[in-house]
Amino acid sequence: MNKNLLLELLQDSQLRSLANRYAPGLTGSEQPSLSARLDNYRHQLAAERFVLPVAGIQGSGKSTLLSALAFDEPVLPIDADETTCVPVEIGWAAHPRPQATVHYLDGRTEKLPCTEEALRSVVHNENNPGNEKQVLRVVLESSREVFRHGLVLVDLPGTGSLTEANMVTTQRYLAEAVGVIFMLRTVPPLTRSEATFVSLQWASLRTALFVQNRWNDEDDDEALAGRDHNAKVLQDIAKKAHIQLDGPPSIHVVNGYQSLRAALMQDHDLAEKSGLNALRTDLEHFGSNWAQRVGEGIVTALKAELSQLVQVLDGRLGSNRLERGDLQARITALQHDFDERLSMIDQEAGQMRDEANAFRRQVRQQLRDWSRDKGAELRNRMRTKMRAGIVDGTRLTRALTDEQALATDDIFLQVQEGALTLQDKLRSRLQEADAWNAQAPDLRATVHREESTKWENLARPIGSAAGGVGGALVGAAIAGAQIGSLGGPIGVVVGIVGGLLGGLLGGLTGNWLGNKSKELVTEQRAKAAESEVFAAIDSYLNQTSTALNNLAESFSDQLDVQLEQSRQTEIATFEQQRQQLIGDMTLSNEDKTRAAATLGADRTALQALQIRLDEVTA
Repeated sequence: MNKNLLLELLQDSQLRSLANRYAPGLTGSEQPSLSARLDNYRHQLAAERFVLPVAGIQGSGKSTLLSALAFDEPVLPIDADETTCVPVEIGWAAHPRPQATVHYLDGRTEKLPCTEEALRSVVHNENNPGNEKQVLRVVLESSREVFRHGLVLVDLPGTGSLTEANMVTTQRYLAEAVGVIFMLRTVPPLTRSEATFVSLQWASLRTALFVQNRWNDEDDDEALAGRDHNAKVLQDIAKKAHIQLDGPPSIHVVNGYQSLRAALMQDHDLAEKSGLNALRTDLEHFGSNWAQRVGEGIVTALKAELSQLVQVLDGRLGSNRLERGDLQARITALQHDFDERLSMIDQEAGQMRDEANAFRRQVRQQLRDWSRDKGAELRNRMRTKMRAGIVDGTRLTRALTDEQALATDDIFLQVQEGALTLQDKLRSRLQEADAWNAQAPDLRATVHREESTKWENLARPIGSAAGGVGGALVGAAIAGAQIGSLGGPIGVVVGIVGGLLGGLLGGLTGNWLGNKSKELVTEQRAKAAESEVFAAIDSYLNQTSTALNNLAESFSDQLDVQLEQSRQTEIATFEQQRQQLIGDMTLSNEDKTRAAATLGADRTALQALQIRLDEVTA
């Protein structure tokens, strides 16, 4: 395919003129005109970059892998925690500049040394938490072969990020991407929340590469077991999302750390052993073929556009030859066909709305069941954790948010499966019914109880002190007046703590009393926190149910909009054709002769354009 010839054709003034005359935009329709579509084709073909984000859970090794693919020295900040808080783009340059370009949301740019230390100030979540510095993106350059043909790899904030801003950034890049690299882990393999994310993105970005990171402490058996598990999960996702696979999905197992070492040391054998070379080859093939694939797609679309113009012109030439009575008969036939078509559209729309309403009812029932069952489960699980001593501070906050994250995954997966099933039903009837692209809402509620003195943690060691007397007294003082209700040999303890049996029995008694006082004080503090924790759970259940119900309602609302747009396009097309026929009825013989000559010349010009398009692929 000759890209330059195709670009010339898309910008041809005669093609634009024919498009404006015979395929103008339809009044009342959201459908772009042919001229606007030609502009889109030209922009796609002229693009020198094809964005392929690297997405995955935080800490999965995305930055490590990209450093190995792109650089000969450490550049991207790497550690085990959530690192990347802004997108980092890596593109081609024959002679890369030793500086990174930082683009800010307000339009400013800044140059930083292309070093790990310098980039840490804007890329690392510790130095730029939640992207508080308002960085839009960071752009780096690499002369590696994989980038030569315009491929741009993007290091994204990890999915499951603790910051909402990071998740928004990730979703924005994925919406603009031509494909995606999913970074998976060996241990643990794909979790439910990761599988939910993958299924959503894979359904819309069918070009997907899967890379499973393997760290040094994971042996061959673990790597193979992780790959097998991940492949099975991916096959299940593909089946549910109706993604056609020829076989098990291909997963590159790559040791990220060893790959980086191989790149820094320029060790070919280590690069081969780590899996880096195989991944590079796959990416180079993808990058070198992508421009060709885009061009071929545009050629196919443009052939269809020119054929449609030919049909319009042939129809106009045919009408030009008809007498007034024949034109009136054609208008009547056109009206009849339009009425039947509109009736069919309305019937189909009614069936689609019925399916959408059934989906909404299903979601409401799922949410009712989930709120009831999951509410009870969350309360029981948190009650158990609080009785184990997690009653305040960051441990309580994390325990509650972790439990809610699992609960959200559970209900979101249910709703998502229903939405994808509905979408698949609708797609065969309405091509634009791709409204479901939501992500699971992160509406976890929490409590913020300041961490208090851990008397219950002090009770056991003090109560176990030799001699037992002091321990027993401390335990009794902590437990307070309620200690008599614990049961066990409390009365005996009171009689013997300073008595004849000496230190041994006193020590054992102190140890028992310390344990019981720990249980009691923890229970008292758990009860004090319980009301706040349970209120937070209720808030979480209500907000999550509302959010997911709104997603279902929004899905149906968007369907209504698309159905109405489709209907209005049909009406506008009919009215345009009808007005053209009425106009033909008013033409004099001289006007018809001149119109026939113009139409014939335009028909010849279109044929010449079709020949030029064939030459593009010759």
